[in-house]
Amino acid sequence: MNTMKSLIVISMGILLVACGGGGDGDGDSSSSGYSGKTSAATVDDSNNTAVAKGVHVASKQAVSTEEGGGALRSLFVPDSPRDILIEQSLSDSQSLLARNTTSGDYSQFCNGGGSASYTLTTSQNGESGEFTYNYNNCTYTYGEYSITYDGSMYYEYDNNGNYWLWEYDLTVSTNYMGSYTLTSSYECSGDLGLGSCTVSENFSDDGVSYRVTDVSFSSSGSDFDFTAKIYHEDYGYVEIVATDLVLCDNGGFSSGSIVVTDSSSTDVLTLTYSGCDAPVVVTYNGTTFNVNQ
Repeated sequence: MNTMKSLIVISMGILLVACGGGGDGDGDSSSSGYSGKTSAATVDDSNNTAVAKGVHVASKQAVSTEEGGGALRSLFVPDSPRDILIEQSLSDSQSLLARNTTSGDYSQFCNGGGSASYTLTTSQNGESGEFTYNYNNCTYTYGEYSITYDGSMYYEYDNNGNYWLWEYDLTVSTNYMGSYTLTSSYECSGDLGLGSCTVSENFSDDGVSYRVTDVSFSSSGSDFDFTAKIYHEDYGYVEIVATDLVLCDNGGFSSGSIVVTDSSSTDVLTLTYSGCDAPVVVTYNGTTFNVNQ
């Protein structure tokens, strides 16, 4: 655990800072799916409110994912549920391959109860392959901490091509950061630990489908700085730069700002936060309007 923890906590911090260099992330690879428009959006008078709302909810989702599964965190915080699964797949794939079976029980990972299983396909030399892990209320414990997984994780690797992909469709419950869903993908290329990775996630809010990809955090903790592409099912994607976002207990932001760029490659919207219970102030073409948090 300690060796892999060093790889995950230290080197994956480098990976996340370098996020976005591993591809444009426009494919629909995440297990939760996205079937909306994938071209660049054009913000205008007819859709500026919808785009601003989408940027707000997608930014909350990105921060929630970073809080629950990110690697840019203090060494004093226990391993995140996502990092532990990455560690699992990296450290155990060779031993599972050595069993020379295409499926099997993996409940030894569930040292606190529940069950898990795996299926795999691999190349003849074992240098590339695909795993699917299925978890049934599988509880992993270490020290005073516990995590319960329910759902599935997909892991793909190509050692010759220096490529790794993790996809999650999980309900996660912990005794140190609560419960949440993890429906994201984490794709890496180059030398693991020195290459680049792209985090993406598909989700829906108020009946609208969104996709967040090319997420790159440069800071996280008490405040969040990050860039991302945000897709809206009806309008396509915009690119954002979020600065000094401070998370509220209710999931909104108490301060900070988000600048939005559309297909014109110019800044078209600015979202400004000034209190957990205050609406988001959106600036568009020199005028302002409010969006509820």
